[in-house]
Amino acid sequence: MAFDLTAAPMPALLLLLGGLIALVIAIVGRNPRTKIDNIAVALGFVVGAVMVIEAILLLTSGSGAAGSTVLITGLLGFGLFMRVFRKVKIALIIALIAALFTGIFLYLLEQSIHTGYLTPLVIVIISIIVLAIVYGLLSIITLFANIAGAVMSWRPVLFILGILALIESALLFSNSSLSALLGW
Repeated sequence: MAFDLTAAPMPALLLLLGGLIALVIAIVGRNPRTKIDNIAVALGFVVGAVMVIEAILLLTSGSGAAGSTVLITGLLGFGLFMRVFRKVKIALIIALIAALFTGIFLYLLEQSIHTGYLTPLVIVIISIIVLAIVYGLLSIITLFANIAGAVMSWRPVLFILGILALIESALLFSNSSLSALLGW
């Protein structure tokens, strides 16, 4: 039997867990006397990633999940995930990997066809151009993702999303949802 994130108790359980983590992050904050915030942020990163995956699965699987469940799961998951992910320079890492693979590919291509045009200097220049293009494009994408992540992982927003997640979770456990109550 395969594990299904869209099956009955999972959306409610993930909303409950994500909501509790969001409330802990929003309420405890960066208290220097306790490490609870660091633990909650680390747990939130993992739970947030799972919640984003679940929201995508709920949206694409045709499971009939309520719109409020998908929306709250996706937004809260994104907020929890981006709280940590915003600090990673992913654009630079991917650009370096792309430049490395470009250099290796061009080197192997030159070794196999022996054109003489792909000298080491040409390979380095092409790799640097690839690095710059990939980094530039990903930096723009990362900028917009960071802005959205900053808004979604802001403590007051996490608090509101946490409360909404707990309400949606309780309603899911009682076979209802905010969408059903609001008539969406």
